[in-house]
Amino acid sequence: MNCFICGRDNPIGLKLHFQPLDDVSVSAKINLHHHFNGFKGTVHGGIISAMMDDAMDWALYHSTGKLYVTSQLTVNFKKPVPVDTDIEIVAYSVRHRDGRTRKIEYARAEIVNSNGEILATAEGKFFQVAEHHEKELLKSFTC
Repeated sequence: MNCFICGRDNPIGLKLHFQPLDDVSVSAKINLHHHFNGFKGTVHGGIISAMMDDAMDWALYHSTGKLYVTSQLTVNFKKPVPVDTDIEIVAYSVRHRDGRTRKIEYARAEIVNSNGEILATAEGKFFQVAEHHEKELLKSFTC
């Protein structure tokens, strides 16, 4: 798959691999080099947003077994995310207590540094991909 964030076949992609933490959350670690600069020495905000967006999609897929697309994304930049530093992206599905899979789901994500400081957070609203499209997308889903 050629996804910029998680695609293993994308030669210029980040190739993030999200690992399950529990039933509703996933995480991935990365060290972004200087060519992902926004302002000098900091990761571009678009890259930060994209990583958390993808992480939330993975958290929803992990917790529901269904694919979702982003409808709304809200990102809060708390502190600069420095380049050439180890960071972790953690995301989790915000499921209803009854555990039913819904057409609309919500998720949250954060980026933390190696000291556990929260550098950025995100919240998203996601729409479930129609079943006939999901099957087609899953054929090439190799992230």
